[in-house]
Amino acid sequence: MNRNSTIKDVARHAGVSVATVSNVLNERETVNRDIVRKVREAVEFLGYKRHQSGWQLKTKKSTLVNVIVPSVTDPHFGALFTGAERLLNDHGYTAALHVTSEIRAKENELLEMSLQQRAAGVLIATCQPDDMKRADELREAGIQVVCLEREPVGGGFTFIEHDLRRLLFDATRGLLHQGYRNIVLLTGPKEYSSEERAATGFLDAIAAAGSDAAGVALETNHDPETAFRVLVEHIARGRPADLVVSTSSAIHRGARKALQLLASQLQGHVRLVSIDEESWADVESDDRLVIRRSGVQLGAAAAEALLDNLRNPIAHGGGYRRLAVSAPFGERKLAAKRYGDREELRVLMFDSMSRRAISDLQPHFEARHGAKVHIEAMSAERLHGVLSDPSKRAAYDIIEIDQPWMSELASSGALLRLDDRLKQHPELVRGLVPGVMDANCRYGAGYFALPSRFDVEMLFYRKDLFDDPNQRLAYRDLTGGELRPPETWREFNTVARFFTQAVNPASPTKYGTSLGASLPHGALVEFLTRLWGSNSRVLDDSGRVTLDSREAADILESYVESTSYAAPGWQDKQRSGQVDDFATGDVAMVALFCAPAAPLTDRSISRVVGKIGYAAVPGGVPVLGGWSMGIIAECGRPDLAFDWMSWAAGMEMAIPLSIMGGSTPALALHNSLELRSVYPWLGKAVELFPKSRARAISLTTTGGKLSEFRYEQIVGSRVHQALRHEISAADALRAAADELRNILGQ
Repeated sequence: MNRNSTIKDVARHAGVSVATVSNVLNERETVNRDIVRKVREAVEFLGYKRHQSGWQLKTKKSTLVNVIVPSVTDPHFGALFTGAERLLNDHGYTAALHVTSEIRAKENELLEMSLQQRAAGVLIATCQPDDMKRADELREAGIQVVCLEREPVGGGFTFIEHDLRRLLFDATRGLLHQGYRNIVLLTGPKEYSSEERAATGFLDAIAAAGSDAAGVALETNHDPETAFRVLVEHIARGRPADLVVSTSSAIHRGARKALQLLASQLQGHVRLVSIDEESWADVESDDRLVIRRSGVQLGAAAAEALLDNLRNPIAHGGGYRRLAVSAPFGERKLAAKRYGDREELRVLMFDSMSRRAISDLQPHFEARHGAKVHIEAMSAERLHGVLSDPSKRAAYDIIEIDQPWMSELASSGALLRLDDRLKQHPELVRGLVPGVMDANCRYGAGYFALPSRFDVEMLFYRKDLFDDPNQRLAYRDLTGGELRPPETWREFNTVARFFTQAVNPASPTKYGTSLGASLPHGALVEFLTRLWGSNSRVLDDSGRVTLDSREAADILESYVESTSYAAPGWQDKQRSGQVDDFATGDVAMVALFCAPAAPLTDRSISRVVGKIGYAAVPGGVPVLGGWSMGIIAECGRPDLAFDWMSWAAGMEMAIPLSIMGGSTPALALHNSLELRSVYPWLGKAVELFPKSRARAISLTTTGGKLSEFRYEQIVGSRVHQALRHEISAADALRAAADELRNILGQ
C-alpha cells in the first residue's frame, strides 16, 4: 500500500478518469454507484489521502478552524479548546489545536500556515498583542480571526475575554472581608490585557478597603520558575504576606514551592489562592482556595463569535465582547447542622438512575448531619397515586414531583413554600441552568421545590453512519435527499426506513429507531413531541379541544408508521429500554430524554461510544422533562428536610451524583471539562432546554375538571390503540377528543 499515492493512481487503479475520482470524493450526485464503489475500493487499497489545502484552493471553501494557544500545560487553554471544538463540530467545522509556547516566531509560522491552508478561521490567544501584522494578512485574505484573553493593541479584531478585572475585584474584596490584610498577587506579563486587568481589579479592591489593607502585584513570565523566584525575593526581603493569589495554575505551582521552602521565615500561616478551571474533583483546603473560571465557556463564546463572523463576514474592524463570569472563590462554609441519631426522614422518589445515585451517596449526608434518611422508590404511576391521596403522602417528609404535577400539588396546599429559605441560601439556585427553577419548581409567584433531575428531549443518532460517504450516497440513490439528522417527522420516517434491514437489506443497522411507547406516559409524550413539532395542539388558546383535527390524525398516522422501523417491544418499552436498544449498535437513531442516557458512554455495555451525534428532535419542540423535590406541608422536621434537599440538589453533589448516573441542572456540570468527555451531550441539552414545552393541562388550568394524570391516560391509551392497529388514527383521536370534551363540558 503506497501512502504517497496520488489522485492519478486512484483513477488508474479504478479504471476511471481523474475528474470522476474528484466527483466521487466530493460526493457529486451524478456518479454511478458501481463507479463510486470502485473508486472507494481504490482509495482504501492505495491509502490515498486528499491534500486538504489543495482541495480547498480548488473549492474555495474550508471547514478548518485553527485554535492557537500559548500552552497546553495550563488547563485553562485545554478547556478553551474543548469548548470551541464542541460548538465548531456541531456546525460542521473541524478544530485543530496548535501551541506557540509563547514564541512569537512560532505564532507567525502558525498564522502563515493558516493562510496557506485557506482556513475558515483562527481563534488565537496571542503572545504578541503589540504586533498583529500577520493576523491582519489573514483577515485581508478573508480568513476570520477572533482573539481571546489577550487584546491586540489598538483593537481591530473580534475579542473575547473573561472579565478578570471584575473577577479579581470581587474575589479580593471577599478575601479582605474574611480578614486577610497583606495580599500578594502574582500575574503573568502585564503586556497581556488579561494580566493587566486582573492586577487592576486587585489593586482597586485594595484601595477601596482603606489604609488597613496592603497589596502588591508582582509580574512573572507565566511559569512556575519566575513565580518561585519573585515570591522568594519578596519574602526574603521581609515583606509581609498572609495570602498569595496566582492568576494561573502554572504560577500557583511556583508559589506553592516557594512557601514550602521558606516556611521557617514566614510569620504565621500563608494561604494560597489561584484562578483555575472548574474541576469537580478538586478539594479546597486550609492551604488553598480557588477562584473558578470556565475555559469551556470562554472557548464556546469565541467559537460562536467566529461563526457569527463567518455568517456575516466583517470587512473592516472587529467587535469587542467581554464574557462576565461569577466568582465562587471559596466562600467560607457554615458548619453542617448536626441532628440526633433518632432524627429520621422519609423520602418518596421516582425509581430512576437519579434515585439510585442519591441512595448510593446517602452515607455522605448521614455522616455529616447525623440523621437517618429512608428513601422509598416507586414507578411514576404508583407515585402519582400516593401523591394524589393526602392520607398516603402524609407518611413522607419529602416527595419527588414530575414537572406537570407541580401546579396541582402546590395549588392544593400539599407543599411547603420555600421562598424564605431560598433567600437565605442563594447559592442553591445561583449555579443552576437558567430557567430551570421557573420551569420545574415554581407555581404562581412562589417556589415549592428544588430540581432533582434535569431532563431534555433530544435526538441521539449514529454520527459515524450519517457521515459515512457510502451511506450518504446510498441514501441519495434511494430517496433523492441528503442524509442528515431529520428535521421533520416525515423525514424521520424516511431515514428510519433507510436504516431498517427489513425494508432495506443493505442497511448497516437492524432498525431505524427505538420507540418508548409504554402505556400511557410513553405513548403520550412521543405523540406530543410530534404534535407540537407540527404546529398542532390538544387544546387551542381558548381551551377548546382540537385533538381530532385532520392534521393531528396525519401526525398520529406518521407515528404509527414509525413502529414499522422500530426495535421489537416498543409497545411497553420505557426510556431505559430505548437506551439499551441504541447501546447495542442495532439502532440508527432515537428521540430520547437525556437523563437516562448515561449508559451510552459505558464501554462495558455500549457499542456506540464515540459514534454518537446529538441534535434537536424533529420539529424542534421537545416536551419539557425534569423532576423536583418538595417538602410536604405537614412535615414535622422542615429544617432537616430542607438540609437534605439542599444536599441532594446542591452544587457540592451535582457532579458526583451525575457520575453515578443522576442528572442535575448545575451549570458546573454542563461546563465541566471532565464531564463533557463522559457525557458529551450535556452542552446540547442546555442549548435545547429553552425550546422545551411544558405539559400544561392540569386541574389548575381546567378549573379542577381534568387532572394531568387523567389527561395522560385518556390520550395516551387511545394513541396506544392506534399504534397497535386496534383502531384508526382518526378514530383514536376522535374518541379521546370526545372524552375530553365531555369532562371539560364542551
